[in-house]
Parts: sequence; C-alpha cells; structure tokens
Amino acid sequence: MFARENDKFITIVNPVRISSYTKSPAESFKSEYIVIRERGLPATWLLTYDALDNPGIITTVKSMDKKQEFGIFLEVTKGFAETAGIVYHDTGFWHHASSVFLSGYTQDERKLLID
Repeated sequence: MFARENDKFITIVNPVRISSYTKSPAESFKSEYIVIRERGLPATWLLTYDALDNPGIITTVKSMDKKQEFGIFLEVTKGFAETAGIVYHDTGFWHHASSVFLSGYTQDERKLLID
C-alpha cells in the first residue's frame, strides 16, 4: 500500500525449479500462480532448464494471464549438464556455486550450456 502512495513498486520474482523437496513440481507451481492470480498481481517467473522440460509446468505457463512475465534462470542441474554434454560438478550440494552457477564451469562448458 505504501509503495502505491509513493510511486514506488515491488516486483515479485519466483524462481521455478525442480527439486527433490517437492513431490509435484507442476502442482506446486500452479498453486503459487493461483495465489498471485487471485490477488491480481503481476509477477516474474524465472524458469530453469528442468522446469522448461516439465510438461505440467509448461501447461500452467501457457494458461497464465498477461500480467505475468517469464525469464530463463540459468541454474545448472545434473539434467541440464547432461543435455548440454558436459559433466555436472557434483559437490554433494546443489546450491554450491561451483555446481549451480555458470561461473563454476569453464568457458567452453558455459557455451555448451547457453547454447
């Protein structure tokens, strides 16, 4: 409310990733969107490679209203690395920088991931 009064804004950004912690990523994503839609809010949805490869998530993306915007979230996962033809830097923890960020990979590996 205060943001509206002072000509300021807040951007809602939701990273959309597939996680072993989530039993049904597509249903979880859909539930997040329902909350945003019910409130009439715009949001930015950053989709990882794995999310883009999930038919249930894509079905929801295609049904979202025009207030929503989308971006690519270049987090490296084992599936993403394998598809790119590189070895995933498995540190035992997906959130370690050398595993998840492009900076953890060589320039040649980065090119393959981005392509």
